[in-house]
Amino acid sequence: MQNLHFENRYIHIDYIQSVDKLKGDNNYTLQQQAIINIIKSNPSVKQEEIATQINKSLRTVKNYMEEMQEKGLIERKNGKRNGEWVILDNN
Repeated sequence: MQNLHFENRYIHIDYIQSVDKLKGDNNYTLQQQAIINIIKSNPSVKQEEIATQINKSLRTVKNYMEEMQEKGLIERKNGKRNGEWVILDNN
């Protein structure tokens, strides 16, 4: 049993390190990173679609994205109806 305990510890450390790599130098939360990845693949994506893809409520996604806009991570260009999301490079 003791070996199993150590194996789990290594798996946990590997998971933490992989999460840190996912966040990168930008210090995004996992939810923010998921939203950014979706925007990268489809800049004209709607918040409803993002909510479905990350399995969160529309209100939660709106809150995340408002916070991301306030932090200068993303921006909406060309209005609500025909616009698209832009990921701002803050490096």
